[in-house]
Amino acid sequence: IYDITRDYCDRIFTDARRDEAIGRAFLTLLDRTAAQGPALRLLADQGFAPQGPYSVVQLQLSPETPADPVLRDWISGFLLPFPAFALLDQPNPWLVCRADGRDTVEQLVEALQTGLQARFPNRTASAGIGGQVASLDLLARSLEQAQAALRWGKSRAQSRASYDDMGFFRLLLE
Repeated sequence: IYDITRDYCDRIFTDARRDEAIGRAFLTLLDRTAAQGPALRLLADQGFAPQGPYSVVQLQLSPETPADPVLRDWISGFLLPFPAFALLDQPNPWLVCRADGRDTVEQLVEALQTGLQARFPNRTASAGIGGQVASLDLLARSLEQAQAALRWGKSRAQSRASYDDMGFFRLLLE
């Protein structure tokens, strides 16, 4: 039993360190002044191809709590079967999704919102979906678009909004 428990704990810590490294790599890509080569190599080693398409989803959880480990674990577990990675260290987390089609990302977000509402009925989750980008090094643009879509959706009382649906309002951002 000791060996099984130790092996299980080792895997948990290894997964946590790997997820932390992946999260730091994604954050490096968002810093347009940082050297991105090492981050891209690390992500490629973890199965994130440099070429996309990718899309970023910005979540806004209400009520906002700095670090709810149960919620973070639930989101991480929910995303396991999907080609997505969640950066959950911020009060309003964001997801990097392999965007094999706009509908795929929107279906993922809808399923995530439905699951969150069922599991955490006292919380709401709004989402802004950024446009697709062709490679990981363009994620910053998709994140900016996701944040704009989230603000636009909130102003229209929508729980989910896509940058692609903003129409002429996108011109205000460019």
